Amino acid sequence: MAGSSVNTERQLEPDSGFYCDEALEFLNNNPVSTLVSCMNLPDMNGEDLFVKAKEQKPDVIRIALVSKAERERIGKSVWLAHQFAIRPYDEKSVLSLVNRTMSLSHI
Repeated sequence: MAGSSVNTERQLEPDSGFYCDEALEFLNNNPVSTLVSCMNLPDMNGEDLFVKAKEQKPDVIRIALVSKAERERIGKSVWLAHQFAIRPYDEKSVLSLVNRTMSLSHI
């Protein structure tokens, strides 16, 4: 399904105040195609979030946002995320990564 794109009408905004448990509840109760998250989170580490998300909805695309200092985490979580974005990044590049990843998931 080439040409698919991010549904920006239903996305959660960055810094929306969602904690991981709330995000997992949202994931469980709503149609979600893609989960984009930092790996360094205040209430749960990103690996744990992705493990739980994968258990709840294995087909959800998971994209991890990491800083240059966190690059070693990529090796530990390569089986959890479909893609990684390393800072610095901007909204446009992350959305482009999401769109490319979603289009590949339909092949």
